[in-house]
Amino acid sequence: MAGQRRGRGHRQQMFTLPSYNPDVDRAVTTYPIVVDWSDEDGAWIAVAPDLPHCASHGPTPHEAVSEIEDAIVAWIQVAESTGREIPQPSLRAARA
Repeated sequence: MAGQRRGRGHRQQMFTLPSYNPDVDRAVTTYPIVVDWSDEDGAWIAVAPDLPHCASHGPTPHEAVSEIEDAIVAWIQVAESTGREIPQPSLRAARA
């Protein structure tokens, strides 16, 4: 992702949340979530690497994760409605 810095001064966090349940209003997932600071965007960027192009941002890591939870639910709902295959969470996330 553009604007991410690796190395000295780079801040990154990884979150794993409980399982997705379509009957629950909020996004709950076992998909890994990677959160990086973007100097270019001036925000925290959250990405669900198992779901192509599923990303969000926020002024704090917590808000970026909150936004990606919504994005994951939306990604899965669109995939279901269009017949797109929904990838299983990566093994790494299952063991996190």
